[in-house]
Amino acid sequence: MQSSMMKNRVTVVGLLIICAAAYRLIPHPYNFAPITGMALLAGSYLKSRKALAILLPLIALFASDVILNNTLYRSFYQAEGFVLFQPYMVTTFLSLILIVGIGMLVKQFKLFQIIGASVGSSVLFFTLTNFGSWLTIPLYPKNMVGLIECYTAGLPFFPATVFGDLVFTLILFGIAALAFGWMEKRQYSIG
Repeated sequence: MQSSMMKNRVTVVGLLIICAAAYRLIPHPYNFAPITGMALLAGSYLKSRKALAILLPLIALFASDVILNNTLYRSFYQAEGFVLFQPYMVTTFLSLILIVGIGMLVKQFKLFQIIGASVGSSVLFFTLTNFGSWLTIPLYPKNMVGLIECYTAGLPFFPATVFGDLVFTLILFGIAALAFGWMEKRQYSIG
């Protein structure tokens, strides 16, 4: 891919990821978030630059988590000073990296692939992050009963996760397609 075209891709994807991460900082329904969409978009559009595809959404997620943990969720960490990292973040970041990998399998303009990747990623995220919660939250006994309790506690949030992932994934891919289509048209009309 031409250098200027790749630079444009990185710029557009980077801006979309920053905007999506900023959305996490405004009031919104629980679990209706753009995390999956950010990861799928980066994986799909930056697959030739794998490290960047992983780093962009990972840095955006980390930065927004730090802000949220030290403002909105501060009451959960009253005994701590500045919160930079929490154990739950490990499985969230691992999920994000795996979802970027799923995004690398998605062709940008294949609607059913995008929808399937979004729903599959929702299931992956739910499975891994709830397992991480079971491991790190003392509330749950470290046995099969505790694991089942943890997944059961997460079930009411799952529909919003699936819906939010689907909405944000479609919006981000749609905006990217429009932006790249416009840039391609402009390049041909100038050249």
